[in-house]
Amino acid sequence: DPLTGILCYSDRKDEIKGKNVKYLERSHTSQAHVLFGYLRSFNNSGANTVYSVIPDSDGVGLAVLNRLIRAAGFNVIKV
Repeated sequence: DPLTGILCYSDRKDEIKGKNVKYLERSHTSQAHVLFGYLRSFNNSGANTVYSVIPDSDGVGLAVLNRLIRAAGFNVIKV
């Protein structure tokens, strides 16, 4: 049973809980600061699928979005 990772905003903590859930602040700078660690954590847990919120594609948000897309090997499915 492969694990799934979830990246969601911290204001959803009451709704989305689980072993492999990581929470992001709404600030793009904060997201950029924790993103690599969260992606490593998913990798180390054996997760082969990660669902993530999509940050705004401006400023630092664009860098976060770019890193997420690259981590997905450009295999992005919008749901």
